[in-house]
Amino acid sequence: MGVLVPARLGRATAGLRRRSAANMPPRSPRSLEEALDDLTRHTATMRAAQAPRLEGAAAGDTACSQDSSEARQRFSTLSAQRPESGDPALSSAIEGRTPEEWNDELLVAYEELQAAQDELCKQNEELQSARLELEAERQRYMELFDSAPDGYLVTDGRGVVQAANRQAATLLAAPQQSLSGKPLANYVEHEYRDELHRLLQRLREGEQDVPQRAELCLRPHSGKPFDASVTVATVQGSDGQPGEAGLRWLIRDITDRKRVEAELYRSQQEFRALVEHAPDIIARFDRELRYRYVNPAGEEVYHVPREQLLDKTIHELGMPEEVGAALEKEMRAVFESGEQRTVQLTFQAKGNEYHYETRLAPEFAPDGTVQSLLAVGRNVTDRVRGMHELELQRARLRAVIENAPVAIMVADEQARIVLANPAVTSVFGQPPPYGEPFARRTDLGLRHPDGTPYEAHELPLVRTVFEGQILRDLEMILVLPDGQRRSILANSAPIADEIKITGAIAIFQDITEREQTHEILQRYTQRLQLLREVDQGILAARSAEEIAEKALPRARQVLPCRRASVAIFDFETGKARLLGVDSATETAMGQGQELSLEESWPIRQLARGELYAGSDACAVANESLLARKLCEEGIHAFACVPLLAEGRLLGTLNLGLESRTPLTPDQLEVAGQLADALAIGIQQARLHEEVKRRAQDLEISVARRTAALQASEARFRTVFEDSATGIALLDFEGRIIATNPALQRMLDYSARELLARTFDELTHPEDVAPGHALYEELMAGKRAHYHIEKRYIRRDGSIVWVRPNVSLVRRTRGGPQYAIKTVEDITEQKKTQEALIQAEKLTIAGQLGASMAHEINNPLQAVIGCLGLAEESLSEGGDAGLYLRIAREELRRAARIVAQLRDLHRRSSPEEQMPVDLNEVLEQVLVLVRKQMETRGVEVTWERADELPRVMAVPDRIRQVFLNVVLNAADAMPEGGRLEIQMERVSEPGGVRASFADTGIGIGPQEIKEIWEPFHSTKPEGLGLGMFIVRRIVTEHKGDIQIESEVGKGTTVTVWLPLQQGNAIQRPQPGEGPLAQEEEV
Repeated sequence: MGVLVPARLGRATAGLRRRSAANMPPRSPRSLEEALDDLTRHTATMRAAQAPRLEGAAAGDTACSQDSSEARQRFSTLSAQRPESGDPALSSAIEGRTPEEWNDELLVAYEELQAAQDELCKQNEELQSARLELEAERQRYMELFDSAPDGYLVTDGRGVVQAANRQAATLLAAPQQSLSGKPLANYVEHEYRDELHRLLQRLREGEQDVPQRAELCLRPHSGKPFDASVTVATVQGSDGQPGEAGLRWLIRDITDRKRVEAELYRSQQEFRALVEHAPDIIARFDRELRYRYVNPAGEEVYHVPREQLLDKTIHELGMPEEVGAALEKEMRAVFESGEQRTVQLTFQAKGNEYHYETRLAPEFAPDGTVQSLLAVGRNVTDRVRGMHELELQRARLRAVIENAPVAIMVADEQARIVLANPAVTSVFGQPPPYGEPFARRTDLGLRHPDGTPYEAHELPLVRTVFEGQILRDLEMILVLPDGQRRSILANSAPIADEIKITGAIAIFQDITEREQTHEILQRYTQRLQLLREVDQGILAARSAEEIAEKALPRARQVLPCRRASVAIFDFETGKARLLGVDSATETAMGQGQELSLEESWPIRQLARGELYAGSDACAVANESLLARKLCEEGIHAFACVPLLAEGRLLGTLNLGLESRTPLTPDQLEVAGQLADALAIGIQQARLHEEVKRRAQDLEISVARRTAALQASEARFRTVFEDSATGIALLDFEGRIIATNPALQRMLDYSARELLARTFDELTHPEDVAPGHALYEELMAGKRAHYHIEKRYIRRDGSIVWVRPNVSLVRRTRGGPQYAIKTVEDITEQKKTQEALIQAEKLTIAGQLGASMAHEINNPLQAVIGCLGLAEESLSEGGDAGLYLRIAREELRRAARIVAQLRDLHRRSSPEEQMPVDLNEVLEQVLVLVRKQMETRGVEVTWERADELPRVMAVPDRIRQVFLNVVLNAADAMPEGGRLEIQMERVSEPGGVRASFADTGIGIGPQEIKEIWEPFHSTKPEGLGLGMFIVRRIVTEHKGDIQIESEVGKGTTVTVWLPLQQGNAIQRPQPGEGPLAQEEEV
């Protein structure tokens, strides 16, 4: 509306001018022109008043009346003017007009002016309303100005404060009213006042239209200075020109921002240092996939300075095509999708395989598009290799667990079974309870050794998971569903992270066989103890009666008998006398009683070494006086064991049993060994008189020996003189410095004689070289001590087996001073080993007894038949030569069999080595076992090897090795099978290899490991010494023996023996033999 009034005034004025120019009389043109000019100026004033409404609103109350008065006054003036006003132009404009026309025109103009006045009044009302609104706005502006969170100041052009809001007063720590009239420079730190003056100077020099900004340090009226951001703007007047007020200041405390900026700068520096020194490759790529930044680690991939990497693509830098294509594809995908991606890269470089894990992250422009890409590549080669190695280890662990002979179970934190190997089923007799809490499985049959069932909280896995207990060698009893009982050894341990227990692992080992073996060993130990005590008693006894008195109580301790007695036979009188009797009850047959031989015992049966036994003495009372007397005492079962010495029957060991149950084979073996010991003792007693005759001579000899020892002790009593072990001190070159009496006695040399000798002179020639090498290593500091088994030669040339242990004694500064050698006599130990070998021979001989009896009986029957035919032929006058020749061949055959059996039993020593044809040894063994193989249905295949070289060996020991291997093969094929034997020469190193492959039941891996141990047997009746002795014999011959087997498919035993080369045996170095698969024995 405010625009319409001036517009209408303009139109009215313009029309008036046109009409005035056409109709007004020429007499007053100048006065009319002035009125029009006044009207035009008034319209311009109104337009200017409308724009700055703030200034026009104050005068709006009187504008309408003043304008109306001026219009009427000017209209009256125009009406009174004449055409002859002297204005030529106006006169010309109104020329030809009549006064009526002129009045009409003026009337129209007046009406238009009246209308303009009405509109001006209406506009005035609107302006008055606007003034009130602007006053309210000004009040709100002042409140906003005063309560603004930033400080506001208004100053003049020189920076003197004219107005300040509350925040400015707060920042400057001064009352708000007191700031007016003070220069702003008073609140600026001195070093920043020049900056303030430069700021004011820029505003004065014409930079008024642009707000000026600066950062100053302001000092409040009281308090610490603070950093402030200052923005200055020039105050504009209503006409757009600078006003008198001058400048408007905005002050903002930027202390926190400065601190944040400092922190940000520090963080940026740390981040830059981190990026620059990071082991990972960090790079930025543009949309053309060119490097824009790369940290120093990027040089490791391309091996060029990183400056040469910028503005180049990965292809231009020579990255392998396949790897570069894969990486480029992923990078383009990130640019397209705007999402992060991770790519695994593998490539070859310098002969090695490298693995990198690269993360690609987009960097966005303000418009949301991906403008660049940040790539972080990490060398994960070690991790990948570690993971691969971890997988291999896990695979090995799984294989070990799956194939372990013991039951292994793994539980989680709730004691639920999560892993179990197949052995769990075989041990527990049921599948593993996967996923079930172990505590709920009450059907597993686990019991304490006393037979009480395990409670749920007592089970090993439960105790380990919930209580963290580590259980070791917990003995348990497992009762299977079929009632079978097993002995179980349990071990469990927790599985935990850094915070808590996450599970547990338990191992259950079936030790039933071990327990049984332990019982067997206990019985065997008791047997050995019995025999030892009997032997001691026999050695201490002075008469046969005393021997019986000491032995019989021991016999009743290990054998289930009510009475035991020893009877001595006198074949000249036909009587038997009871040397000793030990009975649990009163007996009529006491010591010294005599019985008839023929009426009491089957002499021929006993003379053959056969047992005479019965389960009912009363049933044979009419046949045997001894049985009748036992029946009268209430004894039913009995056993009479012959006492044989040097093939002669001396008497019997008579046992009256507790029950009708006969003796077991094991008990019979004990009784037989006891009878052998008694026979030896009784034979010894018979020689007692001779011993008495020589006792005086022995006493004199002992006295002389004792005197000599005492004299020696008096001469050589030293610190180590009383030691039972031989001791010697050696210098650097191995010469003897001193010896003790024990060593002198061991070698049968005096101290002076030993000082004149070296241990090399006392050592068996074959044992010198190993000791030399070890002593040199000792003196060189390569070892602290060593021990070795060797042979020393005594003065009389006899051999003593010793185990020297040599240690180096050093000086205070560490240098060697001398060596001390302790020498242990192990001759008896070696003899014991020989005794074990002989015992194994006896066991084998016993196994071959039935076969040998048949083998000998066949030729004897043939001889008997041929002799009968020869007798008939001679009686008829015929020629008996043919029959006699056949009989002679059969007798030779029997003699060969007996000789072979005798050779098997004969003792031998390693010194008896000679060139041996292994073909002949094997052939002899096969003759011995032929009958046994036929009986068991075992087919033996062997072809004699041509041109097989001889080996240096003790024949009967190698025969024992072959015999033991063949018999073991036969035992492994109870249902029959095939045994294939091959003998051949091998060149590297030179030797002969014999292999024995059977089709028997095979041996498990664990048993193969334990088969070389003494007393370990896979047969219930075996002693477990066979393979132990076999290996020792082969080792003594510098050979090697190996076993390969698979359960259900058979076993192959391979024996290798070295050849003789000149005067030495060719033997392999440790780990180099043809069969070398384990450490040298």
